[in-house]
Amino acid sequence: MADWNDNINDRQRNSFVEYPAASDKPARRVLVVNETSDPIPVIDSTVTASSPTIFNIAVPTADTEVSQALPVNFNKITIRARDLTRIQFSFIATESSINFITIPSGASYSDDGVFCPSATLYLQTSLDSQVVEVLIWS
Repeated sequence: MADWNDNINDRQRNSFVEYPAASDKPARRVLVVNETSDPIPVIDSTVTASSPTIFNIAVPTADTEVSQALPVNFNKITIRARDLTRIQFSFIATESSINFITIPSGASYSDDGVFCPSATLYLQTSLDSQVVEVLIWS
């Protein structure tokens, strides 16, 4: 990966997690931040996930944000709708309608290369009376 930018400080530098290239994934560098976008120093991002937690998040009204606190120190996440509906999600309150990731109807989002000391998931769906299934590994 490219050299570090001289404009970042040591605290920011220690908040990056680097993932080397694998046969099926490109190399990447991820900045871990809290809800106010402050960098969080990463202590150990190589912990093996062994404890699953399932959340079935009820979304009663379309285009209305709901939230779910996630377990501490999770490192794998999968999100999908039980029925065919679009999901918009973010990790910052009120951002699920402004600055979000979209999961198209019938698709899922999965990432097994994260290390998250603490987070809350904020999401909304395009249809009323939906359930969003979230699988977290810690």
